[in-house]
Parts: sequence; C-alpha cells; structure tokens
Amino acid sequence: MRVFNRVFLSIVTLSIVIVSCQPDANIDMIDHSQDMNYYQMGQVGSYWEYQLDSLIFDNQGETQFSRTGYLRSEIVDVNGSADGDTVYTMHLSRRSELGVSWIEDKLFRVEKSLSGDIIVTVDNLVFKEFTYPFNQGTTWENVQFDAVELAIVELVEGEELTRYLKWDESIVINRDTTLVVADNTYEDVATVQEVNNENDIDLRKSVAYYANGVGLIARERSVLHTQCFNVNPDCLFDAWEDKAYMGYITTQTLIDFAIN
Repeated sequence: MRVFNRVFLSIVTLSIVIVSCQPDANIDMIDHSQDMNYYQMGQVGSYWEYQLDSLIFDNQGETQFSRTGYLRSEIVDVNGSADGDTVYTMHLSRRSELGVSWIEDKLFRVEKSLSGDIIVTVDNLVFKEFTYPFNQGTTWENVQFDAVELAIVELVEGEELTRYLKWDESIVINRDTTLVVADNTYEDVATVQEVNNENDIDLRKSVAYYANGVGLIARERSVLHTQCFNVNPDCLFDAWEDKAYMGYITTQTLIDFAIN
C-alpha cells in the first residue's frame, strides 16, 4: 500500500510536451528583437519567487511523499565582463512554508553573452539555458558537463540518483502560448523542452515555460528510476507514476516577482 505524507523538497537548476510541426531552426522567419526578454533579468533587487510541489518515490515505489517548498532568486550584483557580456550574481534562498523567514542557501551566476546565450553556473556546474536565435525548433546542449564522469548524484530519501543522466538536447517547442500560472495569465509564453529521455529503467523529462518580459514562470520535471521488470516484466508498459522505484516529479510555479 502506498503511503502519502506532507514533507518538504526543493530543487533548482540555475524546475506536457507540446507536439507541433517544427520549421527549420536555421530559417529566421520572425522578429527576434524580443528574444532576450523571454529570459528576463533586471537590476539589483529584482527577484522571482517560486512554489515547488513534489511527489517523491521511495521504498521501491511503495511509499510516496508529497512535499511543498519555496525558492527565491534575487539579483544582488550586476557587472560587465572583459568580453562585453553581462554577469548577474544571484542569491538563492529557501523556505518550507509561506510566512516564515527565508533561509539563505547559495550564490549562483547568470551570464548573458553578446551572442545571445544565457549561461548559468551553479555549484561549479555549467548550463546553457537559452540561445539565440530563439526559433521554434531551435536546439542546443543544455548540460555543459558529463554527469557520469563527474559522478554527480543527488540523494533522494538516502538513495543516490543521477539527475542529469543522458540529458539530451533542449528544444524550443513553441513561443506563442498563453499559460495560466498561480491564477495569473501570461501571454507570449515560450515552451522549452529541456530534456525528454526515457528507457526501461530511467526517465529524465523537463519542460520550462518562459514569459516575455518576466522570465521563467513554470517548470515540470520528472527524474525517476525503476527496477520493476525484475518482478513483473509487463510493468514496462505501466505509467511511470505506477512503476517508479525512486525519484521525484516536481512542478515549479512562479508566485511573485519584481523586476527593477
């Protein structure tokens, strides 16, 4: 019998795959003057706050924990690099519930290059989260490191899980969606599939939504592992929510922000 409890989980990577016809990403058919506004930054004091709702799988899937937590990302410094890029120092804070004080966690860096790339560095891990031009069908390598070679794992209920295992290319699914997040309606939203890699034992799936003039407004991420086929080979056809042995499914939603 599955057991459900309320506890807390935070994830960050500095959180519905929409099927559509994808034009050649090299054919520049649209106005790109607003591209960088999808990954909106700002001046010192700008911040974005998110709610994280997670379902964690443990004990070979027999136990599931529901967890809710909150993240706050704030710009604390802005500088220019020797190459002419803009470098933002971001402060990440966490809290377990609304109304309590934020707990300072770490600093990370966001670099906007002159070429239009957004490079995020967290705990010495480098990610390319955005690229230019930003067409439907544009692809790029999100993870700029080898997760296996660096032995990068995270602990999920005391068990090791390689979050970025077989993290394939990011792709722009579309850039003209209207999305309701936390009772707020955002128009001109871009959908970025950060990863969609599945085999018999692992699922890595992540989709991010960026609103023009706001930035990241939502992310849906699944990092799951199973060994169910050792007991029942037919389980491979089951939904991941039914066959996962360990891992998590997390939804990250924007609940407050201010851009200076």
